[in-house]
Amino acid sequence: MSYNPISGTVPQYSTANNELASGYYLKFYSSGTTTPLSMATDSAAGTLLAKCKLNPSGSPISNPADNTSVFVPFMNADYRVVLYKNEADADANTTVNAEWNVDGMPYEVGDASTASAAVTVLDTTLQALNDYDRSPLFVNVTDFTAGAPPHVITIAAGRNPGAALTRYWKMSANGTIAAAVVSARSSTSVTINESLLSTDTIFMGDDTNRNIHDGDPADIRSRISAIENGTGTVSSTNLAADSVVTAKILDANVTTAKIADANVTTAKIATGAVTPNELATDSVVTDKILDGNVTSPKLALPTAGATYLLANIILDTGTYAVTTGDTSYSAYSHFHIGCPSVFANTISWCAIQTGTYRVVVKHTRQTATTYVRALKNNALVSEFAYTGAVLPAYATREWDIAVNKGDLITIQHKCASTATSHLLFMGIYSATDVIGGA
Repeated sequence: MSYNPISGTVPQYSTANNELASGYYLKFYSSGTTTPLSMATDSAAGTLLAKCKLNPSGSPISNPADNTSVFVPFMNADYRVVLYKNEADADANTTVNAEWNVDGMPYEVGDASTASAAVTVLDTTLQALNDYDRSPLFVNVTDFTAGAPPHVITIAAGRNPGAALTRYWKMSANGTIAAAVVSARSSTSVTINESLLSTDTIFMGDDTNRNIHDGDPADIRSRISAIENGTGTVSSTNLAADSVVTAKILDANVTTAKIADANVTTAKIATGAVTPNELATDSVVTDKILDGNVTSPKLALPTAGATYLLANIILDTGTYAVTTGDTSYSAYSHFHIGCPSVFANTISWCAIQTGTYRVVVKHTRQTATTYVRALKNNALVSEFAYTGAVLPAYATREWDIAVNKGDLITIQHKCASTATSHLLFMGIYSATDVIGGA
């Protein structure tokens, strides 16, 4: 049998990802089998190849080393054609790994006796059809009057007949297609400057569409890049609303800068998701704490050996004056801290636990001597007399008193006859014993 070409032009192959199949291998088998069938590089079959490599353009080459020995494979029998991704799979006939595997391809494109006629038909008709197919029509324009030129054809709204890539063809009744002779074009019409028959049809096409339809990989890649930002990512304008789901977001990639101000609402925060690590230091203020919700377990235990202010009075007027010459510790208003006072005009405090407590009093005189004293369970602990500087100077008195839980500590104050005395501050502190015991 004679050898016939598998195509009327050099084939060009692409991958499933619309990339040129550079470095892939083409191999043929007898139709319906996996028996290898050699291909010829021309009709004379002077050179037979078991397989052929594809160059960077995706076209067959007879010499894998030069990338330029492009040829059209010739076959002499019906065949199966397989595109392999690598030479090893081609040599091992591992069709399961192939890019594609097509069986039942006929090798005859015409009888040998009429081969020249077939070539002539291709030249006059099919070649024009092939060119036309590379520029698919998108409107069929038949609104013209047959006869001599010129023929001004108005194009339907929405098309631009004046665009640089717009092309025109005339198809005769026998199916022959040729480029139409165009003498003028505008944004709304085109002028065909040749005679037209009533059986002729004028087609309008656009080269910007052709590569989408004929599968040109480079053009497809450029069209995909048109929806990208240029960095391999899809522009936000090309994303449908609500189209980005959780699984498409890389972990740790939603940063503060990506969240619009005031856009994290309460409903978006999971229960238990706000931990101490998310709170700034000193960020929980008093009005954010619900009343009655600071319980004993929430209070830190006192530090052993530390001193704490347990009770204090700072007089509202800045000082409290005794002006009646009180010599019996009873002639001034009553102050009470923690439990009922034993004496009517004293400051008393019940010890909340066993330990050592420090009693502190700040007082002064205006004229004569003034006194302060401390009592435990109504028994005198110590008394101080002050005869130093008058207002605004103050003397500070301190007593460290060992007590048991429930003991009563009392502070009293008096001044000499016809004198005036002032109190500024009275307080009770823990001293140096452990707080939190029995």
